[in-house]
This record gives sequence, C-alpha cells and structure tokens, in this order.
Amino acid sequence: IDRTMAAYNRLSRSGTLSATEQSRAFEKTQATVSRLRQEMAGAERQQRSWGKAAFAIGSGVVAGAMTLRKPINDQMDYSLHLAELANFAYSNDGVAERTKGKQTIDQAIREALRQGGGTHEQAVGAVEAMLRAGNMQRSEVFKELGNVMMNATANLADAVDMANLQSSIYGFGLNKQDSSLALSATTTAAQHGRAGVGLLAKELPGALSSARSAGFHGREGFAAVPALFQTAAKEAGTPEQGVTNAYNLMADLTSSNLANNAKQLMLKGKDGKTIKGVDFRALARQDAEKGLTPLDTVNRLVDRALAGDTGYQKLTKRLATTKDENARADIEAQRSLIEGQYIAQLFPNQYSGSGFRAYRKNKPYFDKLQHEMLEQFDLPEGQRSAELDYGLIKDEPKMQLQRAENEKFNATNDAISPVSKVLGDVAETGAK
Repeated sequence: IDRTMAAYNRLSRSGTLSATEQSRAFEKTQATVSRLRQEMAGAERQQRSWGKAAFAIGSGVVAGAMTLRKPINDQMDYSLHLAELANFAYSNDGVAERTKGKQTIDQAIREALRQGGGTHEQAVGAVEAMLRAGNMQRSEVFKELGNVMMNATANLADAVDMANLQSSIYGFGLNKQDSSLALSATTTAAQHGRAGVGLLAKELPGALSSARSAGFHGREGFAAVPALFQTAAKEAGTPEQGVTNAYNLMADLTSSNLANNAKQLMLKGKDGKTIKGVDFRALARQDAEKGLTPLDTVNRLVDRALAGDTGYQKLTKRLATTKDENARADIEAQRSLIEGQYIAQLFPNQYSGSGFRAYRKNKPYFDKLQHEMLEQFDLPEGQRSAELDYGLIKDEPKMQLQRAENEKFNATNDAISPVSKVLGDVAETGAK
C-alpha cells in the first residue's frame, strides 16, 4: 500500500499528466489500495484461524502427554539408566560412540531377557554389576548377560548377585567357555546341599578370591569352593552359618596365623622322635606341585599329628575290638576330642575350625559333590542343571506374563521415545 501511494505521489508531482490522466491514475491507485487492504484483512482472518487450530493441537498434545505420563517417565528413566551405563562402558569414547553404546546396551538387554527372563530393571542392574567389577571386557558382559539372567530366573535368585558371581568366576581365571558353564555347576551344588543358589551367589565371590590366592585353580579349584560351602552347611545349624564357616576357612588357608600355628604343632618324625612344627607354606607348595590344595595339606597334617599321638592310636586299637555300642560311642567321642584339639590349634578361629571339621567328617560328600559339579562342564547344551531348571520355570504363567510385559515395555519405549524427545526439547526451549 505504501509503495503504491508513493508511486502516485511522485507521478502527481512530476507535472507531466493532464487533469484527466491524473484523475484516472488516482482512481486506479485507490482501487489498488482497496484490493491490497482486502487481501491483508483476509490474511489476518487466516492467522486467527491458524491460532485457534494451533491452540487446539497444543491442548491435544498436553492432554496426550498427561495420558501417557507413566510410559514416558518409564522410557525416560530407562533411557537415563542406559546413558549412565554408556558413559561408564564407553568412557574412552566421544558422545557419538556413547550414543551408539546406549543402543548396543539396550539391544543386549532385550536379547538377554528373551533368552533368560527377568525384567529390564534387573538386567540393567546385572549389566552395571559386571561392568563395574572390572573382571570382564565390555563385549563379554553383553555376551554373558543372557546366561546370567537365565541362571537367575531358573533359581529365582537376584540377578545382581548372579552377575557378581559371573564376574568373580571370570576373575578366578577360568577360560571363557568354562566361565559361562560355571554358573550351571553352581546350580548343581545348590541342588545337592542346604545352601541355595541365592546364598551361594551372594557369598561365593569373596571366597573365590581367597581360593585363587590359596592356589585353587581350574575347574576342580572352582568346584571345590561351592562344594566346601555345602559341606560346611551340612554340619552347621543353618545354611548361612555353614557358608560363614567355609568363607572363614577359605580365607584362613593363606593367613599367617595358620603358618605360625603349624610351627607350634608337635609331631612325630620318621625316626619316631617328637619334632616341633612344620613349614606349612613349604608343604602347601609341595602339594600344589602334585595337584593338591591347601585343604589337602591341612588334612594330611592333621592325619600326621594323629598318627603320632599315642593316646589317639590306643583309642583306635580299642575301637577295633570293641563291640558294645555305648562303649564304641565313648571311644569315638574321645578320638573326636583329640582330633578337635589339633584342628583348634591350627584354626583358633571358631568359624574356620568348624568349617574344617565339617570338611574332614564329610570328605566323601565333598568329593562326590565336586565330581557332580565337574560333570556339568562336559554336558551338551540343554542338559545342564540351570538349563533344565529354566525349562520348567519359563513355562510358569508368571514368567510368561513377565515376557509379555517385557515386549510391551520395548514396544512402548520405541513408540514413546520420539515423543519424549520432543517434549524434552519443548520444555528446554520453554525454559529459555
């Protein structure tokens, strides 16, 4: 409009038009201005219409956000957990690689839940536990997650405890294949003793560390630890007490206390003369060369002490010729007392002493359980203890519902994620 009026004014001031021509130019200018004003009025009406529509759309978005508040929050929380894990797992990488890492972790969790059951929250906890323990490579954590979740589900155990056990098994030094199968061997131990998988998973990691320091290694060394837990639990008042006894015993096998106490032990030499003490560490190293463990060393040391104990040997001879049951019980009690005194001299710690007495008393049980655990490493896939247990558990209605809820969670996250991102961007823009 301004440009049209300016053009008419310049033409009018030029003095080149007749009165008639100037009148026609004025009329044409008025017509143009009128048309432009009509067009402008129409534009204003359109803008008002758009404003109303935008308000309606905005109200719909807000209403939708209110309706979907819980799924969005779940998706946001889950995404935040993934981001936290990605920041830790990909700490040497840039933002772009960490963003890809989030997707990798999410995919590993989805596959693990399909393979072994459990919930997203449990799987996130398991991933974090294995990553932070530092015994496993990032790729190994993702690879073992399904196995961890399957063993946890099969035994109704805590996934984080199971993840910590898996990590400690890697730290124990088993090869990758055996490290995966060791969880199933733990299930076997639980099936043949008082301590369940949940208790074993919680307490074994620390004991495995002590066992490795004591020279336990390989499949047999690993199997010896859960077997010792169950053997100690067999004699204790509760499974928990038995596990505590075994835990203390395993720690004492490398302690200076045991080495010092062995030096005070009175033994008979080969010439029949009494000698004071032995170098326990030297004996343990000699036994290790023969494939034996410190448990074997202590056991042989007690046997040697009893063999040279005149009172014990007299009682043993009497026992061989005594038929009366009450008399035999009295003799056995006296023999146990002498044996217990030697054990107490080596292990003043009540818990360690109780654990070792249970081991000596139930050595055949220990050997049998260790053997059954070792068999798990050579069984074909689908026939191992944890796999068989999971085969039954996974078909329970509660587990079927859980798997369906997991897939719903995945689908909801995929659908809600873009909306969450938009709402986040809008909120951030609004704050500015």
